[in-house]
Amino acid sequence: MRRRLTQLKIAALIALISIAASTTYEADAAPPAASEVYWRCEQGFAFETSGSSVHCKKPAYTDRRALAGCKIGLYPMVDRIGNKDMCSGTNIVTGEISVERACLASDVLLGYTKRIVDGTDYCGKSIPAEFRAPSVMVTVTN
Repeated sequence: MRRRLTQLKIAALIALISIAASTTYEADAAPPAASEVYWRCEQGFAFETSGSSVHCKKPAYTDRRALAGCKIGLYPMVDRIGNKDMCSGTNIVTGEISVERACLASDVLLGYTKRIVDGTDYCGKSIPAEFRAPSVMVTVTN
């Protein structure tokens, strides 16, 4: 009798284990939301496509800086001689002094050159167009 009771307990235990193993439980958490990742350009760059490729482009431009000021005793005159901006003053012997305005020495070392234009001249440096791959990741979750 005792042996029979032990066999029934073992059978019941096996039945419980098999039922527990075959039962699946659903999680209480919601399913993950769908999200989509795409790339955009840094600020100052435009998103452009070329065929099946894309890139970010910053257009070429000319960086402008002001000309150096006139020395003491000379006064700025815009377009004094031809199209050049000059500094002028009065000399006791000849009656007049004219000195061409130039870029600051620090600007010349950085590659700026004098640009003579109608109106106020300036120191300028041509900055070429810049191309980069899109590098700012944006994730949109639905």
